[in-house]
Amino acid sequence: MANTNFSLIFDIANLMGVNIIESPLMEPEPKLKLGAAAPVSAKFREEFDQYLLDMFGRKAPQIVTTPLGIFAGPSVVAALRRMT
Repeated sequence: MANTNFSLIFDIANLMGVNIIESPLMEPEPKLKLGAAAPVSAKFREEFDQYLLDMFGRKAPQIVTTPLGIFAGPSVVAALRRMT
């Protein structure tokens, strides 16, 4: 799996012979964020979004299985690397 264009975008690991493909697009989103139309300062938006993240967390991580392997977000791939 040495396609250079592919490897520039994704970090590829291996788990028991199955490619685990790390994709930043698969990272779980926060459950809540302040709406873009809210008329607040950038500092308030950052602090309030952090408060919402601390209170409500992130959506469940998604894993997508394809013929190329398993696509997962960086946090899931990091957890898999710690386990192996």
